[in-house]
Amino acid sequence: MVTAPCEGSATMMGALVSWYYCLAHQKVEPEEGCANAERMGPYATEDDAHHALERAHERNEAYDADED
Repeated sequence: MVTAPCEGSATMMGALVSWYYCLAHQKVEPEEGCANAERMGPYATEDDAHHALERAHERNEAYDADED
């Protein structure tokens, strides 16, 4: 079964590339990077990975504000 890549996903030499935000180095990196325990992701685009901490902060605030 062949599946299409996610919208906005990058490819390198025909392979689907996922992006991560490395917490140890505070930078965006492709799959070939630090161990998953040290990073957030995967993200479909490099830009999504760049904003990972902002999105996590927004989601934590929304969760904390939820009274249920």
